[in-house]
Amino acid sequence: MIKKLLLLSLVLPLFLFAKHDVALKINNENLILDGNYNFQNSNSSEYYLGTNLQIKSHEGLNQTDLVFKVLNNLNSYKLGMGLNTSWLKIKDAKNIFSIPINLYFSYSMEKLGFDLSLGYAPEILTKTSNKDVSGILNTKIEGYYNIIPNGDFLVGYKNNLIFLSGQDNKSINETTYLGIRFYF
Repeated sequence: MIKKLLLLSLVLPLFLFAKHDVALKINNENLILDGNYNFQNSNSSEYYLGTNLQIKSHEGLNQTDLVFKVLNNLNSYKLGMGLNTSWLKIKDAKNIFSIPINLYFSYSMEKLGFDLSLGYAPEILTKTSNKDVSGILNTKIEGYYNIIPNGDFLVGYKNNLIFLSGQDNKSINETTYLGIRFYF
């Protein structure tokens, strides 16, 4: 209980005081909340501290991420790297804590764009109650269309691929979603 309160006390302020954007993403199984705080912005780089909270009802899966990323602006492209801490809680009491190293790519036109992020945590950056986990690959692809001056309509795909020692890899938390994002 104390862990949950501590986690909420760290995550909730990022949603409440988001300086850049807040997003709500849903489908028939998931509710995903994202918030990004842009704490430094220059002509060439953007620095973000963000959070992601996902609740998946039918599998009893919860995922919480705290993200730090740096994006470099190259005209309509953005390239970047970052780190995040990721905690997956699965219904049958399995916990997976990882620190993926992330790569980001973003392309935007006038009202249309897409974002891609890939994160990999090798075995040394992954702690789990299941000793067979040898790494995690996180993938997220998101397309967006600007519907109002400070808001986007989102369509996305997200997947966590878990590498298991001596077994087939297991894909968990694979989902597609629709959502809306607001900028501040």
